[in-house]
Amino acid sequence: MYSANTARFPFPFLCDTALSRGLRLNCLTLVYVDLWNRHAPTLDVLPWSSPDRRLHLEGPVEGPATWDRTAGLRTEFARRMALVEIDVLVAQALGLTLDQLIEIYRIYFPVLQENEAGTWYDQNGRIVWTCSKGLPGVGWLDDRGKSPGRAAWERILADNPAELTCTAIDDTMPGGPHTVSRHFVGPFTRCDRIEDYRRAWAHFERLKSEEAA
Repeated sequence: MYSANTARFPFPFLCDTALSRGLRLNCLTLVYVDLWNRHAPTLDVLPWSSPDRRLHLEGPVEGPATWDRTAGLRTEFARRMALVEIDVLVAQALGLTLDQLIEIYRIYFPVLQENEAGTWYDQNGRIVWTCSKGLPGVGWLDDRGKSPGRAAWERILADNPAELTCTAIDDTMPGGPHTVSRHFVGPFTRCDRIEDYRRAWAHFERLKSEEAA
């Protein structure tokens, strides 16, 4: 029964760039050394579709030849862009049009749209504030150790701060909770997924046409 159902799923042949972006999203720790070293060096990876300098903070677009900590994309800004480009590359592999990809996003992903409109990034690619309920405690925190509400955050934005610093309790590492300092560099900006889809679509179509010429 399961094989009959899965046989109806589309399984497109993905290009090296989509595979590379997927590896960079997942190969974050030492347990992925073999996976990275076996596959990443064999991939012919295309450049990012955006010239944003925050992407270059992650090093070469293809990552290191052998796994080290720079193999995985670490900043929220770069990880988001990798997901956007995978969306585009998979849509192209499936034979969809750009308009169809955008329509799917607009109709079926209202929560993602809300989070996209309610997330700000700093100049180092880190989320400084987000409305996402799936990211509690991420970003800048007030004196109570809480993320400010939307109205309070927009008042902060109105002052156009050059930087924001706060302390937070980090309980993600061995050894138990400890206090860390978070520093965010302005200006703080949002992303537009539809515009990113359009730019990425044109970027990859152009590179494919140049390769075929």
